Amino acid sequence: MNSNQNGKSGLGHYLQGVQHFGLTVYDLPKSLEFYLEVLGGKVAIGGDGFYGESLHNLLFQKEEVEALEKGIDPKSVGVANVRDGTDMALDVRFISFGNTVVEIIHFRDAKLTSAAPNAFEKIPSSVGYTNAPHISFYVKDDVDIDVFAKKLEEECQRRGLTEVVVNRIIRANSPEEMRKLAPKFAKTDFSGDFDGWALLYCKGPNGEQLEFNQVTRKAKENFTRAEAEYNQANGTNYWFLNSQKLESNAQRVYSTSSAPINAYLGRKNIIESRNNGEGNTITLTYPQTSVSTKSEIVRQMFQAGESMNVENFVKFYTEDALYQFSNFPVVYGPQGIRESSVDFLATVAKVYHHIKNMWEVGDTVICEMDVTYIRHDGKVFTLPCCDTIAFKGDKVQELRIYMNIDPVFVFDKDKAEPKAANSSGSLTKKLEKMYEALHAENWDEFVTFFSPNLLYKIGANDPVIGPEACGDLLTHIYKTLKLTTHNTRGMWEIGNTIILEMDANYIHKLDKRFVQVPCVDIYRFDGDKIYEWRVYPDASQTGVRI
Repeated sequence: MNSNQNGKSGLGHYLQGVQHFGLTVYDLPKSLEFYLEVLGGKVAIGGDGFYGESLHNLLFQKEEVEALEKGIDPKSVGVANVRDGTDMALDVRFISFGNTVVEIIHFRDAKLTSAAPNAFEKIPSSVGYTNAPHISFYVKDDVDIDVFAKKLEEECQRRGLTEVVVNRIIRANSPEEMRKLAPKFAKTDFSGDFDGWALLYCKGPNGEQLEFNQVTRKAKENFTRAEAEYNQANGTNYWFLNSQKLESNAQRVYSTSSAPINAYLGRKNIIESRNNGEGNTITLTYPQTSVSTKSEIVRQMFQAGESMNVENFVKFYTEDALYQFSNFPVVYGPQGIRESSVDFLATVAKVYHHIKNMWEVGDTVICEMDVTYIRHDGKVFTLPCCDTIAFKGDKVQELRIYMNIDPVFVFDKDKAEPKAANSSGSLTKKLEKMYEALHAENWDEFVTFFSPNLLYKIGANDPVIGPEACGDLLTHIYKTLKLTTHNTRGMWEIGNTIILEMDANYIHKLDKRFVQVPCVDIYRFDGDKIYEWRVYPDASQTGVRI
């Protein structure tokens, strides 16, 4: 075979991707519990007690020869004697995670079972060491990666897999201090080609180095482009990043591009030609998906907004659409949106939407997300937000945005200026009872509505953990504000989640003025107890500091 096939040098055209990553583990039963039961992998093949002359040479020949040449015991450099089954044996499992496989290998005394400890001790797994490997698992785009980290820790601690503790991004000086820190896990503030890259680091149950990451937006576009180039160069057809089986065609290379783009393309294919840097042209054919749900239209609308071209954005609205951004004045129709966007476009260079959850109920879509704003001066802000979007046909009739965008418009030496101004399920009834206790400031009863590990988070402020901490924070707020009523616009009970869209009305205790806070609250239940409460307010007029 010509080693320069397709004008390429090297051996890439002999390969078809990466088949698996191997990991030697100390405790095999503990590892299988973690990779199968916690992370959901599936055993492809495996077996216990392998040995043999050829197997030994296959695995250890170079290390053994070098040890013998130096006159040292091969075991001192990690050579497991599996020649004849009288000394050591090998156990192995290949565990599939869909787009790749993790191989678990385990060397132990041949006279013992696979539950015995590995024959050799652990070596450092810090990525600072040369040759230290790590395995990264791909978290779905619509998962809140910080919530995933919290659930991963809780599940592993419940099972006694105490090595699995996710690194925070806040400095700690001891393991105890690390565990008590606020649950700030994910590193997400990357830019340029890495925009959209988010990751967690933690140790596995044997101390192995693990990563959990998401690849969205610009980063996903780059990985998808590289996939296309690899496929074109080597005659393969892999599309792991998009979890979509695509048509194989010798004359064309198919790519789903990035998720925020391809989900909203029209009904015909786009054919794009790119030069791969080596004088050859790669043809990328993007199969397009027709918009079929209101949620997809919302995603398409966000994508249009990210183009920073207001004309792309206003096409999604009816002529009489109501548009309100927090406490800014209501505007109507495409022309009102154009006029209200002038100051925004003068300040903000780019905007990205990181969707956490999206619910579609009748003609209404509720979207919980973080929004990243990049100002023209390069400063980056990622702020929590919740939108409610009501449709008339396939156009947006009403959009209300619940967030506090003040930080984006506060420049150095400036001070923030105040801005101008359907459910009846069992969980809803429970929530109504909680609000009765809250209005009465009956804190003893109030804390009974929550699970012991409640996460309570207001806007971009640090979360607090536990019912008592939640009560303490609200007591602090109520020293300044008196909660009077709620004007409920919408309330939805969806599975174990309640979404409440409202204006919260307060009297300021110091100057007796009326203060209205538009917001969306999202409550998640475990049984009949609230275990997560997130508030997306514009509290800029309250004067309360948390």
